[in-house]
Amino acid sequence: MSGNQRAFARKMQDYNSSISSMSSIGSTNQERLSQLTDQPVPTNFFTGRLEDQIVDPADFEKLVLKCPDSLCDFPVDDIEIITTDISLKSSLKIPDLKTSYHDVTDSNAADCIRLFEQPNSYVIRRYAHFSPQFFSGLGKIDRIDNALASLDYETHKISESCGMSRERQPRDCLMENLSSTGEKFDEGLVKMRAHRLNEPQRFPELLSLLVLETPLLKVNRVLSPTKSSSAHIHIQCASASVGLNLEPFFFSMFLYDAQAKKRISENLYFDFNSAPVRDLLQKHSLPSAASSEIKDAIFTITHASEDIFVVVRVEKVFQSGDLDSACEPFIKNDRSSKAIDKNKITAKFWCDLLGAYRMPVAWTEFSLTDVVKENQGNLVSKRKSLAVGKALDENLDVSRSGSFSGSECSTFSAISDSSISSIRNSFRKAQATVISKQSKTMDLLKNFSTVDVNLKTFFMQNPEKLTDSDMGEYISGFKNNSSLSRGLKTLDFSLKLQIGPIRQPFPNHFSPDLSIQNPEEAPLMKSVLEFPSNPNLSPFTSYVNLLYLSPKQVNFSRIGFPRSVCLRISVVERKPDRLENLTCIFGKSAEPEFKRSVNCAILYHNKSPSFYEEVKIRLPADLHRNHHLLFEFFHVSCHVKKGVPEGETHLGFTWLPLLDERGILNIGECSLPLSLDKLDADSLSSHPKCSTANIKWLDGRKDIFSIVVSSHSSVHAPDRRIQKFFVAFSRIFLMDVSKIDEKTAGNHDRSLKKSIVELPNAKCEVLLQYMHIIVYRLLLMITSKKTLAGIPLVTGKTAFVSLVSIVDKLHHIDPSLDSFNRSGLLLAFINDRLSFDDGSLETSLHTQLMTHLMDLAGPDKESAMARIWFVFEIIIKSLAHHNEVGALGLRLAELGESRLQPDLWAVVLNVTQCITLKAHVDYKVASYINQYLAFFLSDLFSVCNRYWVLLYIKLYLQHMNNHISFAEDIHSAVALKYDFLRIVCTHEHFVVLNLPFYEDDSPDMSEVFDTRMLRASMISNASNSSLKTDLFIAANISVQFRELHFLVGIVLFEVATVLRSENAALEKQAIGLLLQIAQYADGDQRFADSSVKSKVVALFFPILELLTTFRDLLAPTADVKKGEMMENTISKIAGIQSAPKNSHRLSVELTRQVLALFLWVVKCSEPSRVKSWLGSLADGTLLKVAEITKKAAVFFDYRGGLALTREPVKHEDAKQKLEGLFMGSSGARNELLNRRKQSTISSNRVTQGSQNTTPTGSLSRATGSRWSVLESENTLCASVDVETRLKFEQNICFECTFVCLDIVDYLVSVARQRSSFNMVIVGGMSCLNAILSSDQPSALLKQTVLLHRLILSEFADLILVQEWDLCSDVCLCLLRLSFSSDPDLRIQATSSLYFILRLGYMMSESRSLARFKIQFVICLSSLVPDLDSAKTNFLERTFKSIVAEASDDVELRETSFATQLKDLALNLHAILLDTMEMNGQNCDSELQLDLMHRVANGYRSCLDLRITWLRNMELFHRERKAFAEAAMCVVHSAAVVAEGLYHLERRDDNPLGATDFEDISINVLEESLLEYDPNDYFLSSQIVSRSKLQELFESAVKYFDKAELWELCILCLSHLLQLFRFSPVLHSDLHSRIVEFHDKIVEKESTGKRWFPQFFRVGFYGAKLDNLDGQEFIYKEPPYTQLSVISAKLEQSFIQRYGPGNVEIVKNSDQIDRSKLSADKVYIQVTFVEPWLDSYQEAERTSLFSRNLGLNQFVFNVPFTKSGKAHATDLKDQWKRRVILQTAETFPYLKTRLEVVDTCVQVLSPVEVAFEDLWKKVEQFEKCLATENVDYKRLQLILQGCIGTQVNQGPTEIALVFLDNLAEGEWSVKQDALRLLFKRFLALCKRGLSVNKALIKEDQIQYQAQLERDFIKMKANVDHLLVNPNRFDFSPSTPTNERESITAF
Repeated sequence: MSGNQRAFARKMQDYNSSISSMSSIGSTNQERLSQLTDQPVPTNFFTGRLEDQIVDPADFEKLVLKCPDSLCDFPVDDIEIITTDISLKSSLKIPDLKTSYHDVTDSNAADCIRLFEQPNSYVIRRYAHFSPQFFSGLGKIDRIDNALASLDYETHKISESCGMSRERQPRDCLMENLSSTGEKFDEGLVKMRAHRLNEPQRFPELLSLLVLETPLLKVNRVLSPTKSSSAHIHIQCASASVGLNLEPFFFSMFLYDAQAKKRISENLYFDFNSAPVRDLLQKHSLPSAASSEIKDAIFTITHASEDIFVVVRVEKVFQSGDLDSACEPFIKNDRSSKAIDKNKITAKFWCDLLGAYRMPVAWTEFSLTDVVKENQGNLVSKRKSLAVGKALDENLDVSRSGSFSGSECSTFSAISDSSISSIRNSFRKAQATVISKQSKTMDLLKNFSTVDVNLKTFFMQNPEKLTDSDMGEYISGFKNNSSLSRGLKTLDFSLKLQIGPIRQPFPNHFSPDLSIQNPEEAPLMKSVLEFPSNPNLSPFTSYVNLLYLSPKQVNFSRIGFPRSVCLRISVVERKPDRLENLTCIFGKSAEPEFKRSVNCAILYHNKSPSFYEEVKIRLPADLHRNHHLLFEFFHVSCHVKKGVPEGETHLGFTWLPLLDERGILNIGECSLPLSLDKLDADSLSSHPKCSTANIKWLDGRKDIFSIVVSSHSSVHAPDRRIQKFFVAFSRIFLMDVSKIDEKTAGNHDRSLKKSIVELPNAKCEVLLQYMHIIVYRLLLMITSKKTLAGIPLVTGKTAFVSLVSIVDKLHHIDPSLDSFNRSGLLLAFINDRLSFDDGSLETSLHTQLMTHLMDLAGPDKESAMARIWFVFEIIIKSLAHHNEVGALGLRLAELGESRLQPDLWAVVLNVTQCITLKAHVDYKVASYINQYLAFFLSDLFSVCNRYWVLLYIKLYLQHMNNHISFAEDIHSAVALKYDFLRIVCTHEHFVVLNLPFYEDDSPDMSEVFDTRMLRASMISNASNSSLKTDLFIAANISVQFRELHFLVGIVLFEVATVLRSENAALEKQAIGLLLQIAQYADGDQRFADSSVKSKVVALFFPILELLTTFRDLLAPTADVKKGEMMENTISKIAGIQSAPKNSHRLSVELTRQVLALFLWVVKCSEPSRVKSWLGSLADGTLLKVAEITKKAAVFFDYRGGLALTREPVKHEDAKQKLEGLFMGSSGARNELLNRRKQSTISSNRVTQGSQNTTPTGSLSRATGSRWSVLESENTLCASVDVETRLKFEQNICFECTFVCLDIVDYLVSVARQRSSFNMVIVGGMSCLNAILSSDQPSALLKQTVLLHRLILSEFADLILVQEWDLCSDVCLCLLRLSFSSDPDLRIQATSSLYFILRLGYMMSESRSLARFKIQFVICLSSLVPDLDSAKTNFLERTFKSIVAEASDDVELRETSFATQLKDLALNLHAILLDTMEMNGQNCDSELQLDLMHRVANGYRSCLDLRITWLRNMELFHRERKAFAEAAMCVVHSAAVVAEGLYHLERRDDNPLGATDFEDISINVLEESLLEYDPNDYFLSSQIVSRSKLQELFESAVKYFDKAELWELCILCLSHLLQLFRFSPVLHSDLHSRIVEFHDKIVEKESTGKRWFPQFFRVGFYGAKLDNLDGQEFIYKEPPYTQLSVISAKLEQSFIQRYGPGNVEIVKNSDQIDRSKLSADKVYIQVTFVEPWLDSYQEAERTSLFSRNLGLNQFVFNVPFTKSGKAHATDLKDQWKRRVILQTAETFPYLKTRLEVVDTCVQVLSPVEVAFEDLWKKVEQFEKCLATENVDYKRLQLILQGCIGTQVNQGPTEIALVFLDNLAEGEWSVKQDALRLLFKRFLALCKRGLSVNKALIKEDQIQYQAQLERDFIKMKANVDHLLVNPNRFDFSPSTPTNERESITAF
């Protein structure tokens, strides 16, 4: 114990001494900066005041030592270093390897084995999971989601109850039931209670609920488990059938990439020889090992290709004869007993004689990728079969397997046999890119079902094509159907395989070097080594030392003797007197694991054989230059002389040293000569090409044998530079250097340094493979204090420069870079493999690294800075090992080392300077370095003195602020600083680092946040235009606060600074930074206790003052007018001069975030603290708080599925849609009305999963668009489902709104203590109204209603009398709640309604409810669009309950209160009935309009309600795009306002009433008949104003413009000119707009394409129609509406009401015979009608516009004959009935259909019918020819219709029938008029022909000639009929006579 105390005392002494040195360093910061940067440091980094500079942090370590709280410091177990032992896997099965690396004599190999045996070392930060740097956001979402409760929202209840049926009631039903009992009030609800009901359960982490909306904290640096980029294929060799299975056969399998044209795996050897068959080889075989019996293999594919094939080779025992004779039994397939006996004898003979030798027999292949695709149903095409033996198509039989040993697949379905042939015969279509091909193929290889593959066709081996390249040619031939594949013979072999994917971790298996994963379990399969087609980019992590030998060819063609050549390969060690064979060659199937030699397959009588063998060798651990590969060639005789086989005849020998003279493996392709002499130990002293031994060489020592050698070794690098470094390193650092003298020491030193310098020039992929060894050895050299011959070995700087270059080189090829551009492989090495436990690395490595880092310059420094993260990670791990573990050790251990702190200071300074300089050149690199430095400093908090780290942060910020002040791109520079702060502030002990426990219990906020200077700054700098010069002038958080809470103070100061800058991009960054940090603190479960969290939140308390100061920056809601009014009031109360209006606002997204911060601070702070703060505020500031609270309630209004969408909305459109829907005012009733559709859409979105988006945006009260959790790609919302997102949205809205309720409670309690409380109470009540008008859970609404009623009872006079607008909003909110489906909430709302009515009655001097009567009617009328049957039922219950309560009220029993209340209930009930009828006609929009029109007419006595319903009709028309009718609704509203103005304000420039607007529409005169009541002045004054009239006319102009009725636009503007004739300021704009509309008219009419509506007469017949039976209407439809379209629309509408089969459309226009109608059907008669003008109207309305406006008469014609038919065969018998219909009003009107009030029928004689037909043709001609630019196409159509040969009988026939008797002297006036009209017709035809002739082109000359001939012919036929019988003719130029004759009709 005493020892511990003494140790503690020593540490304290060291600490105190370091404090003085630390203070001196801190006081001379600028001197140090000048020394380190070689440049003067400015005295002030900012352009602002000195107070704005970064303050010095408080001495954290000092304060922590004094703190008695256990939570004020890092936990004692914060850091722990653990090691995990790993076993050397290769040592488990390789007997040659020594039991320990100490026994290995090769120093390089021994050191490599030691490194691989070295246990993993981890620095564990036990509390890192509390930091976003080390945990995933999805995990946090899951935790919150599990803790959240499902809230019961009112919208959901209403939507569920909407299906309630309710029978229609008569209007007097309520009178009979008013005395019945409604919902009974609780006795305590009417009488006020001061306490709340039990609050619902609330989620403690408010900001955590915003996690889906907040941009992702891009600070997570945990290396996620890298998804394996390789596919692992499990191939199980199930069974084989080879002929009659009478002799042994041996299989080998490998993967081949046809695109790369190389094999991509080693061989897998297996056989299926039975025991009797194996006994045939008993003389020549050795005991087999367990590993050689395994037939399951794991093949790895790293680089996917569409042309990966599985190749299978088959060998048998060598025998005499060529392959044809050897394979004859398998070709003939003779299964007779005689043949079987013969084959048995033959097999036994050759196995006894030559059982040690093999020969190739057969082979086959199949496409692995095609098998996978076939299994996925993705086979591309088929390939033709080969007509050789069996069809090639039949080779494969593929099916899905039902079971697979070791596979994850369980159940599969079979593939049909018909698709088998297509697997081999597929062509692959080219994909978009090679990368996409590889990606798709890799996905297929990783995810497919297990497949059974039956290989049925094997091809006999061609002795001339044995190599892998020959196999590739065959495969290409099969793909391309080339001739190469023809002529192949097939054998009766078959092989069954099971193929499927397998994922890591694999079952127990043999690795490629035959080591076992778990020695205690029997291995199940074998791992086959991959030979990647591209370089392997993964480092060695375990010891492996394999060599692969592939002999290619030998040429004995010049020697006549050899025929059957065999090659034997062995590995020998040259001893002084002998050659010793090593047992290190891997055996094949049914053989020992290792053998001394291996024989290659023999080709009978082939003098130049090619080889295809792959010989696998395990290299000795102590590999040296005496190890050689020995090759023996000999002839194998197949003859037996006198019962004795001739045996082997040696042909030649050669060898290859495993290591060259430099100690590097001899790998690659080489050619060797052959020796005729047998080799001995002396012969192998050098390379065969360089040998000087007395050897007899074959063929003059020419190279006649070729071979390829490759390695897979973690010890022997295939690169010369790396191996040279290994040798040089081993010579000095791994061997005894005591014998090195001074003469050779220099050579060794130079050799080592040269190898280090050349090391980065090695191949990148090889560097990556040996990365662990190279990096570890370079680090060892950096810290080494090695001496040679007494001379220190100085290699540290060289090794560091080389290390930096290697790290930079590896970075560019590492496939596992993380999001911070760090190498995943290097990170894994540092985190896992870098260890200090064995003592080889000095624990002062961090000091050496920092020293060498500071010494770098030029390109080396550039490279080091780009990969500085690597150095930082090693420094952190070195410091962790260097320091003592424990809280005290972490703080003080390093302080005794005087060099550490200046080094760290210099490193931070240099890196910071590099960031600022690099930002101008390569910003991306600068941002990465910036992040690396931030992570480094964050890590230093855990392993270093925290006070010093805070000083380093200050140093960085000072330089960065200096950089920002001079930066050209200030946004990018600030982004660097914010990224830095974001990372630093996410340390797991961030809260502790800010010393939250040193907060005063009752702080003076004036010291924490100085706002007076800020306000003065805001006023004086209102017109600031330079961001740079004013960026750092912002709110001054006190120096004391910023020193004590350093990191939080920095962030708050930054936010205040940026908000003042009015820069949207910087605002988003700063607020996002603050929100992310606050979210992190809020979600920390260590501070979940409310008392602890309140201290944590105290760090963020300045946010409250910050937000009230910058309230004007919040995004606006729709309450624009009231907002401006309150702003002016606030300014007056605060005594501040109104500043110019600031147009800059925060976005809706940022507003929502800062409001959430504001509410979070209020919620988590102690209530007494919040009240104290509110009590210190001035009245004007309290109003700001109230306004902020209301904004929060608006912005966190739950909107269901709409909350998940975002649709941008322009400012003007948002105002027009959301502001002042009724009467131009704002408030809760407008907010409610705005929801009338969105609430329905919202509920639908919830049920439909938010599939659609809303067209009008998601936030009804905000300018712009609401923040959406789907908006940003940097959020987590894409990772969660819709249900979770809705749940989060519900809870955040609920929680934030509940906090708003708390704030209102606080405000009221503060206001009670002040005399000037009115505006504060009004603000609080306005906030409560906003909450009540929102969609919130019932539990919250109940609490709100209670607080609402409490304030009403205390401030009744203010709310009910003085603030009448506020009272109106209160009534509307409570009425809405009164039809809630929650009975408790309904009772609460009903109680409040009764309470208001009772208070109003008691406060009224006349004891009257007159004022409330109209108020309630207005409110209920505003709710009409929201009502359905269920809600109406609930409202009726409310009325009953109120009446019943009034009857039971003892105190008011003797008054008229109950009677007045009953009358009010009756009036409201009448409105409800109309509403029910209206909502019941949803399928018929016209009937709905009729009902709305009837309701509007019923409110003639109340201007407000009349306008309200007119506005409802306007909205209805606007949705149907009936803009003309919508405009008329607005004009009628303007007429109402004009009538009110006439009575209220008599002015010369005011209109005289509705009569002034008669020129727009005569229908407005009905508004002059309003029953105006002067007692309604207090209501009417809200809407009766000149500004309101102007607003209505402006709205009408917009509608008329959309309807293209520009003449009416001009009239409306003319009335505005009259209205403001004494305000010439507006005249210019109005006149310019009038001119603009005139231009539109001229432009449109010049084209002749101005279209007007069409009209249809619709008659309804049928007993089921009730009042509608027999009524006729004129329907107005858009231009070009066809009769069939409107008929179908009406039919569909009435089918919805009466059902299919009950509606019939009458297709003729005849009069309906009602006796023939069915009583069970509805009949609809639709007829096209045209406008009809009387003669005086014809004369007055000369323009096209006037002829189509103000219409109330319409006509249609019905043809008939005397015989009863509709059409006659002769013109003289054709009669016509003309029907003229008249309506009461004129079109356009408030409705799109008008009832027919009068009908006139005229009968036309045949001559009158003919005259009318000809008159129409004349009108067409005149209209066409009257235009300035004649449309020649239209003119030709008219000419063709009048004088074309196919139709000229029409006019001619009229003349012949009706004018023939004129020539005989018998004529009438009508006939004479027809004659004159015909002459006029001919004149127009002639004129039309001349005009057409001038317009046509050459291609229509013949057409013109034909028209002229037709005209001459027609004229000749009728000329004699046009002569006056009295020889007196009326000239066409005599209009008077002609007009008189024509008017006879």
